[in-house]
Amino acid sequence: NPKQMTCWDLAIDLLILVELQDRRLLWARAMRFSWVALAKQFGCHRHTIKKKYVSALINMEQQAINKNMLDKIDKIN
Repeated sequence: NPKQMTCWDLAIDLLILVELQDRRLLWARAMRFSWVALAKQFGCHRHTIKKKYVSALINMEQQAINKNMLDKIDKIN
């Protein structure tokens, strides 16, 4: 449906702003991989990978704060 396509487009635009490893982490978590599985994949402890995930979200948010992105978000609601 159109709302899902708009969300998909916004997700792609936002993920372009983050580094490749953070992008892989964000997608893997979106696919509901457990913290333990992600920690094994990235070679660190599960608490460390969760901190990296939160850090990646915050970095993505800080980079995405501009008028164009905010307008896209407003259109979805």
